[in-house]
Amino acid sequence: VGGLLGHQLNPVCLEVTIACDSPRWISRTVLKQLFAYPFLQLGCSTVITRTRKGNWRARKLTKGLGFKLIGPIPHAFDGKEDLMLYAMTRKQCHWIKD
Repeated sequence: VGGLLGHQLNPVCLEVTIACDSPRWISRTVLKQLFAYPFLQLGCSTVITRTRKGNWRARKLTKGLGFKLIGPIPHAFDGKEDLMLYAMTRKQCHWIKD
């Protein structure tokens, strides 16, 4: 089971939360559909996501999907642990092609 949950920060940027019980939940077809929604249907130029620094599985999945690390947000998870901010632009998204 898995999916993306998003909320629009502004007309061109969408923040998504990636949730899954295993990295094997998704196919190329599903990824194309998931990324087509923010980039093609909503017209977003950037999609962002964030995860806590110590969540290596989530960070590996995020990078595997094509997100690029922007950097840490110090102590933003629980007042102690950093959050890692990732972003992907429409041009960087290899799941959808014109």
